[in-house]
Amino acid sequence: MRFVKVLILMFIVVNSSNAATINYEITNILGSRWQYNYSVYNDSLTNDIEQFLIYFDHNAFDNLAAVDSPITWDPLVIQPDIFLPDDGYFDLLALASGIAPGESLSGFLIEFDYLLSGTPGSQYFEVRDSTSYNLLHSGNTVLAKRNVPELNTLLLVIIGIIPMLFRISVRKTGKN
Repeated sequence: MRFVKVLILMFIVVNSSNAATINYEITNILGSRWQYNYSVYNDSLTNDIEQFLIYFDHNAFDNLAAVDSPITWDPLVIQPDIFLPDDGYFDLLALASGIAPGESLSGFLIEFDYLLSGTPGSQYFEVRDSTSYNLLHSGNTVLAKRNVPELNTLLLVIIGIIPMLFRISVRKTGKN
């Protein structure tokens, strides 16, 4: 019975996730000019992602320019303003259907001047309801890592191995 409880708990952990994940790749264009390339993952079980905003700190970013987005998305760029002070943002709105649960979409590109030293990093984002503008989810963008299995995949493999190990141990004790 305890084994079943552990499996149920692991299943809950595997299936609990954020409503959205936004990964980014960063490219230095020249000097202090950089480009983010975003990929959006809808981890929700129910809602399409139809609008999301990525914020740019007014102390670190300037001269934002939308470079590209999927054809069914409308990008809007609001510049950071150090004198207000107010952060800028990259607002993306689906013109047709959004990103369905379990799906992902990439190709959201923005260029900017980075005012600090080093490489730009993670940013705050919000997923909003496109009609009511209610906040559905918020978080921070994550640097895209390649060739690294996701945690959920590893947990599923472990769940698959546990019954095999249990069966092997039962067989060994049954032969003695």
